[in-house]
Amino acid sequence: MARAKLCTKVLKYPHVSDYSEAIRELDEKEWIHIKITHVDMRNNYSMIYDLLCKNWEKVVKPKSENNHYRMTF
Repeated sequence: MARAKLCTKVLKYPHVSDYSEAIRELDEKEWIHIKITHVDMRNNYSMIYDLLCKNWEKVVKPKSENNHYRMTF
């Protein structure tokens, strides 16, 4: 929404370069946010992968079939 408002300001006042600069800064801020989110997701997936690899036998063959109620989602 904020970017759309800035774009309309750029179209309305093309001689004011501050609006174009504000759009560039907003895009850069969004890019940084996406990059941080991507790194967090990568770290979370690698942690899950590591836990599954280390405990694969427990996942595939639990100790007791009667205790299946302990496995909750």
